[in-house]
Amino acid sequence: NVAMLIRNLIFISFLSMIQHLELATMQSFIVPLVSSVSIGLAFSRERIRHRSTCYIRLSEKLRSPLSLRLSIKILISFGIVLLLMLASFKLLGLVGILFSSVIGGIAGTEAVILTSFTLLSSGKISSNLLTLSSLCAIVTGILNKLILALSVSTDRYLLRGLSWRLVIIAMPCILTILHLLIV
Repeated sequence: NVAMLIRNLIFISFLSMIQHLELATMQSFIVPLVSSVSIGLAFSRERIRHRSTCYIRLSEKLRSPLSLRLSIKILISFGIVLLLMLASFKLLGLVGILFSSVIGGIAGTEAVILTSFTLLSSGKISSNLLTLSSLCAIVTGILNKLILALSVSTDRYLLRGLSWRLVIIAMPCILTILHLLIV
């Protein structure tokens, strides 16, 4: 999660500079992402104690991101997310963007972010909706790790520890989404 958050922070910062986004819009990205990265870094040092007294790192169960097979899957998912967001925007408008952002966050947050910035540059969405869609995808990407953990482990202790950590890591982004929806 920390790597994904840092990657998204760099990606959004770079795209924000290209798009010349307002400072308030950049802050609504940077503050929750930096907060989530900080929380994630604090948790990455922590080990979960297994019932049989062996220690398990949370990241041991996940695959290598350098796998060719995984890279091909990511490329395919990127194309699908791009098409999904464009089609849902044409059919459902703003609601379609938010819905496809949540769904797209399962496959890949970068695809949602890039598509949202593309829609912003074409004038189809506002900077507020850009922030909402990107943060929705990031929250889904964070919580998606729980689905991955469920597929590789049935250890209740490990899953319980992972689930509350993921929710806490996602909380700054969730609070920002709620703030943007209310204001």
